Amino acid sequence: MERDTQGVSRAEGTTTKADLVEEVARTAELTKKQAEADLIARHAEAANRATRIWSAATGAPRSHPYLLRKRIQPHGARSYKGTLVLPVTTFADKLTSLQFISSAGRKSKRIFRTSPCSRRSGHRMPRRNGWAH
Repeated sequence: MERDTQGVSRAEGTTTKADLVEEVARTAELTKKQAEADLIARHAEAANRATRIWSAATGAPRSHPYLLRKRIQPHGARSYKGTLVLPVTTFADKLTSLQFISSAGRKSKRIFRTSPCSRRSGHRMPRRNGWAH
């Protein structure tokens, strides 16, 4: 017989409540770390996809129906397969995602969403005069 931390005898190989709590905490911590690693990998892949599309996109034409209807200039927006493309960047101007606006004005969700777009997360959408928010 062995004694636990409180001096109570127990048969060797038996599991105490404290052992179970400790095991659950260890498992939860491992699961949390794996989820964080998976999220970082997804963010990196999303940023890579966004970079590839942004690089393939061309300058948005002033004649794009959405721009004409809104009476605004492209202000650096690009065009990809007939759709306006706006960058989502960190405050350090690192491209993390893209937003797409159709000629009819439908805005896609940021399909490469890497994290909530907020000042707190360090990401921002373009806020230039004339771009839709």
